[in-house]
Amino acid sequence: MIRLVSDDTKEGLSKKVPISKTLKNTLKKLPRGLDNDYVFLFKGKPLRDIRDGLMRGCNDAGTSYGQKAKNGFMFHDLRHTTKTFMRKAGVDKNVRAVIFGHSIGADMDFRYDYVDESDSLDAVDSTEAFLESVSENGKKLNKI
Repeated sequence: MIRLVSDDTKEGLSKKVPISKTLKNTLKKLPRGLDNDYVFLFKGKPLRDIRDGLMRGCNDAGTSYGQKAKNGFMFHDLRHTTKTFMRKAGVDKNVRAVIFGHSIGADMDFRYDYVDESDSLDAVDSTEAFLESVSENGKKLNKI
């Protein structure tokens, strides 16, 4: 899990973000400065905003960026994509809701179903396995 303190989130609430075993191992291999706990730095300081880099990446890829651009890409689009892939990977609706911080209102199934960290971690590993199988089978992700 990646644990975010309230000072590091838009809503001012602490959060837990599940990550796959592959991502965990990749992050562990990244070099770190001796005097800094942050993984991603820019000019020696913690990276706080990815918009400039995302805009440059979109421009380099020939993709429109931003909500005002026609078919413009935004970071939030990744939430839609990830939630869709999780559903296609068979991740339970309640587990997806907890991971994304969504409530299901008066859905009693959601209210009485306890989703713990292991459920969330299993969900990201299942989604990763789904994406690998799609890639290995030669299917195009935009057609599933």
